Amino acid sequence: NVLTIFTKFAGLFVVNGNEILYSQETHITFWCPMRFDNFPLDSQVCKFKVGSYAYDNTKMTFSASLLSYDDSLRNTILDYNVKLNPLKEEDSLFVWQSIGNYSLTGYEMVLKRNSLKYLVNYYLPSGLFVLVSWVSFLIPPEIVPGRMTLLVTIFLVLINIFNNV
Repeated sequence: NVLTIFTKFAGLFVVNGNEILYSQETHITFWCPMRFDNFPLDSQVCKFKVGSYAYDNTKMTFSASLLSYDDSLRNTILDYNVKLNPLKEEDSLFVWQSIGNYSLTGYEMVLKRNSLKYLVNYYLPSGLFVLVSWVSFLIPPEIVPGRMTLLVTIFLVLINIFNNV
């Protein structure tokens, strides 16, 4: 008689005669809050934790032995470098007041933005145009058309750059 917990993508294994391994395929989508205060030089850290809510760490212990990420399957629109790290020791245990300690496993996903594109395409040209606009201070105040032509040209070029975003 097959139990109902076994499906096409699940299995129960006895390892070394004293450990039981239950394996099941699953697809998980998780949400990661991000802060963009340091854009475009930002980095995001997201933690994914899985554990038991029924059995404490004296009865069930979770561990992650295989942790990998295939960068070739990455979405090309994603503007981050992805790095997976194992959970730190303090994140692998959930302490629930006086009820008990519960074992957790998972990973920490670090997303570091590829910032070179933003620096070269936006910050560098904008900074250079600011420097060129300072040249208008070297033009004598009596030559108003020369100053205005320089500043309006710089202004129109900046508008053109940011319209192409």
